[in-house]
Parts: sequence; structure tokens; C-alpha cells
Amino acid sequence: MNTYESLENLLAAAATTHAHAAAQYQQLQRRTENERILLLLEDACRREERLARLTLEFMERADSSLLSTRLQYTLEKEPIEYVNSLVPAGGPLRIDAVNEMGQQLYSYIEELLEGALRETAAASVQELLQELLQLEQAERRNFSLEMTSAGDV
Repeated sequence: MNTYESLENLLAAAATTHAHAAAQYQQLQRRTENERILLLLEDACRREERLARLTLEFMERADSSLLSTRLQYTLEKEPIEYVNSLVPAGGPLRIDAVNEMGQQLYSYIEELLEGALRETAAASVQELLQELLQLEQAERRNFSLEMTSAGDV
């Protein structure tokens, strides 16, 4: 089922998702003493904080008429609830569980942006969404490389 949201609401949801993911990665650090996992969680936390900040900066730079653009496509997940649902269950943390959480987060944001891209014809909105999508995809590649390297050590 499609819903209508403004571009501003969509970007705010993306920023909220990243900010809450950063907080969850920080909390997960308390559940492990494994140095590799701690480093991965610290990096993931910094990455999510940076993505939240960059998304908000995109919003600040965007014209208000651009932000009020109504989009028919949005994912129907509340950002905080969704992030909470991805947190690995209790017990010892494993690299693959952290990787799975991160991959699902990136998939959510990418699907959100790709869906919005498909539903808008406005070139300026498409340009903004494409820039954010490229940023997300680059960060996902970096995250994946870190996880793969950590698992290989």
C-alpha cells in the first residue's frame, strides 16, 4: 500500500533511522569484549552518525519548495521501531549478526530512496535523491568491506 509523504518527511525518516542506528551500535558495544567487534561497532556508529548529519545537511541546503514535494512511495516502517527490530538478540555478539543488521539498515534506506526516485518526475528532486542514494551505496560498500575483512582475520 502506498502512502503520500513529503520529501522532507522521507529525508527526516532516513536521518532518524541513521541516528537511531548509531545509538544502537553504541549500545551493542556494551555487549562484547571482542576487540574486532568493538572496532566494527565503533566504525558503524561513526558512519551512521555521519550519514544522519549529512542527510540533515542535504535537507538544510534544499529549497523549501523542493522539500514540500509530495511523494507517493514510502516504506511503511517507523524508523525507530524498524532499527530496534534489527538489533541482534541477547547473548554474545558475532560479526555476522552485526553485518546482518547493517546490511538490512542499508537496504531499508536504499529502498526508501529508490522508491521515491521511481515516483517523482521532478529533476531537482531526482538529483537530490540520487546523490543521497549514491552516498548510501558507497557507505554500504565500505561497511561490507570492513565486515568481510574482520571475518577473514
